[in-house]
Amino acid sequence: CVVVRLGSKSSPHRIIHELEGVLSFEWATDDVLFYTTLEGLRSSSVFRLDLTSDGSRITPVYEQTQPDVFVEVSLSRDRQILTINCSSRTSSEVLLTNVTGLEPLVVQPRQQDLLYHVEHWRKSLIILTNTGPGQEYQVVHAPMSDPSMNSWVSLFVPDPDTIIKDMDVVGDHCVLVAKTLSNQFSLIIIPLTHPKNPYTVPLPRWACAFESKKPGLADQQDVFDFLLSSPVHPPVPHVLYPKEGLLLSSSGNDSYPNNQA
Repeated sequence: CVVVRLGSKSSPHRIIHELEGVLSFEWATDDVLFYTTLEGLRSSSVFRLDLTSDGSRITPVYEQTQPDVFVEVSLSRDRQILTINCSSRTSSEVLLTNVTGLEPLVVQPRQQDLLYHVEHWRKSLIILTNTGPGQEYQVVHAPMSDPSMNSWVSLFVPDPDTIIKDMDVVGDHCVLVAKTLSNQFSLIIIPLTHPKNPYTVPLPRWACAFESKKPGLADQQDVFDFLLSSPVHPPVPHVLYPKEGLLLSSSGNDSYPNNQA
């Protein structure tokens, strides 16, 4: 992995740093990079690279000692928080970190059979966790000042025949990728300012695979871009406008302007 300083059109790009064994990385600012490294089949270490006018500096941030735990870094969709995600088959632990140099803050200490995923919204956390009935996934809310499990407040519990596959926070809406027991994809949209009024946007029946697109700095932050595909359908880009409940397809064949309560 190389870090390149982009110059003007008339000047060549310049390699300013080389990193070995990088697995995941996120730019916290233009000059601060957080990244994990892969050693063998393990990813257990998080480092911080600071680029300065005098050169660069690498600082260890986090080290995971449990051999069955895999570590990655991720930037929230609104680019406000950076998470260190430590996951095994049976448990999760997420830490929040920033560029101030403070110690990472644990959201909820690791607990057997507890899985959770964290997103940021208006200085609070929206969490997808398997604390629902029968250890199924539900959406909860927690303040960043006290994010532990004791502060989790339930926002949404899906119907028993609905399986939550993924979650994103898009503007003021929580978007859940869901599947029915018959393997039919849909999107469940929860207005975070009015969480008691969720609605469902159906997806094409032919869809077998779903891939969300992470927005860039120049992309709209209040729309949700994703790809749908199947063994007989090449990937088709779709765009969801959560506020309007509108789903558009680049193929022009799918448009869902109405939502279902």
